[in-house]
Amino acid sequence: VGWGIPTADSILNAKRAVPGTLIFASGGIKDGLDIAKCIALGATLGGMAGQFLKAAAVSTEKAIELMKLTKRQIEVTMFSSGAGRLEELRERKMVKR
Repeated sequence: VGWGIPTADSILNAKRAVPGTLIFASGGIKDGLDIAKCIALGATLGGMAGQFLKAAAVSTEKAIELMKLTKRQIEVTMFSSGAGRLEELRERKMVKR
């Protein structure tokens, strides 16, 4: 579509503009890896409503499966980066490509 500000840029801009504020990242987030990346960039929370609405439209069970998968993806990302807590993701060096 070509409009708007990418989520990663929005997080970095908000963090610079208002240090220490609560940042809720959403928009274009597809999975737990994206949420972990947002947290590593400085977001406090990450939302992916579209994916959950699609799953919930199929069944409650599909929505629950997606929640468990998303949690697992975040855990794997944390493990891979050596982070024991979500807060520690923010302490890791990030390379934006």
